[in-house]
Amino acid sequence: MRESLEFLLWLFNAHDPAHVGREDFDGPHGENLRVFQNAGFIASEPCMNPVPSCPHCLQGTPYPIDVKYFCLECGSEVDRRDLWLWRLDSESFLKWISPALGLDGVPERIDAGLWRMGVFGDSAAVTECFYLRGDQPTERALRRLRAFRSVRIV
Repeated sequence: MRESLEFLLWLFNAHDPAHVGREDFDGPHGENLRVFQNAGFIASEPCMNPVPSCPHCLQGTPYPIDVKYFCLECGSEVDRRDLWLWRLDSESFLKWISPALGLDGVPERIDAGLWRMGVFGDSAAVTECFYLRGDQPTERALRRLRAFRSVRIV
């Protein structure tokens, strides 16, 4: 489960919006991804990948001919399910993981890359916990972080 959570966090951090594909469900994280899907933070219905690639040669683009898809590079038939993606609902995921981390409060989005996750500690020593997507916070995010005495960024 831990590896699958790390995988999901990596996806969430690397892509906006984050998605999982058929190969993810068929891979080592598949069982846990279905659990996460049942928990509501992976979409139950797929959407079409806006930039699909051929699962056979990894270079070509699938092209529809009649009711089937074929790779323009290698000519292989491509299963329609290989063109689907399931979106990660970042807000639902953060609302799920926040109490699991022992944080009080409801996660709130500050800007595109910063979420306030909640607080931990007692009334004498409270620490605000934030999730920062990517490497560089925006100026707005920095102003918000500077407003607190004790901050932890995950």
